[in-house]
Amino acid sequence: MKINKEKIRYILQYHYDKGKNAARACEKICTIYGEDTLSKSAARKWFARFRAGNFDVKDELPVDETIVKIERDQRLQQAIERKRPELINRRGVVFHSDYHLFRSLQNSLNGVKLASKEASENHLKQFFDQKPQKFYRDGIIALPQKCPKIL
Repeated sequence: MKINKEKIRYILQYHYDKGKNAARACEKICTIYGEDTLSKSAARKWFARFRAGNFDVKDELPVDETIVKIERDQRLQQAIERKRPELINRRGVVFHSDYHLFRSLQNSLNGVKLASKEASENHLKQFFDQKPQKFYRDGIIALPQKCPKIL
C-alpha cells in the first residue's frame, strides 16, 4: 500500500504525544500500512526531532539544494533585468487583460455558476473545443497591435 510520508509522520507525532517509544510506534504503523512503510531508524530519527521541539513533519530541502535553487533564481533574475528590463516591475502579471482569448472566455463565463471543479473543467473544455482555428489565428495576428511593448 502506497502511503503519504507526511501522514506517517503525523501518526508518529501522535504516538510521541501519547508517550509511546519509536520502536513500538514503528511496529504499529508497519502492522497497519505494511512492513516496508517505515524503518525503526527513521522512526527514531523523527522521535529525536520531536524531543528537540521540532514538530514540522514536512519534507525539507537539503541545505545544498536550497542554496543551489537560490543561486539559480538570482542568476535568472539578473538575466531578466539585463535582457528584458521592462519586465522587472511586473511581478505576478502574466498576461494582459485585453488578450483576445481572455475577453472571449470572460464572455462565456458571464452569468454561469460553476458548482465544482469538474463543472469548471467541463466548461473550459467545451469553450476551447467550440472555438474554430480562425479564432486563435485572429487573436495571434492582432497581438502586435494590442501589446507592442510586450512583444
